[in-house]
Amino acid sequence: VSQLFRFEEFGLSKEEKEELERLIVSRPEHFALVCDGLDEGNEDEDSFLWGGLQGTRLSGLHVIATSRPCKAVATLSEEGAFQRHLQMFGFTKENVEAFTKKYLGKRQGEKIMTELGKNPALASLMHTPFFALLICEQFKEASKLPSTRTGIFSSLVTRLLQRFMKSRGKRVNFKRLEDVPVELLEKAVE
Repeated sequence: VSQLFRFEEFGLSKEEKEELERLIVSRPEHFALVCDGLDEGNEDEDSFLWGGLQGTRLSGLHVIATSRPCKAVATLSEEGAFQRHLQMFGFTKENVEAFTKKYLGKRQGEKIMTELGKNPALASLMHTPFFALLICEQFKEASKLPSTRTGIFSSLVTRLLQRFMKSRGKRVNFKRLEDVPVELLEKAVE
């Protein structure tokens, strides 16, 4: 059990850890193991995890796994490791067009779609709703797109810092992340 659950991350005493392990082993059907980003682990960890759960005292444990499509997940699915398999899809091209027009208005929506047609790297991000929102928000404020993916995140961090400063009644004297005072960046990560 202690190899599946990293109890040390919870700051539990030795007695609390032992009690929790006893509860999980005695009633695994009352617990859930959440494996977020299953595709981000290595094959040895995945084999250990699934092999360790099948046919053991933890066989009633509910397991919820999230993953991008990958070979390990396909193999586990074929082996019957999952009772249910849900697949989420991002925006289609038509969804992206509809979203941009609704969010920005018809004219600006058409303009951003034209710009995205010139930048396949940014256009590929638009299929993820969160990134579509970030890109549209950037376009809304600047009337242009950054040229790189890094530019989107740089712009986002800059805008968040600007809003933070304004909410504190402080003067904002930077427009790019490179111009943000080092002291402010240090405070932001504290």
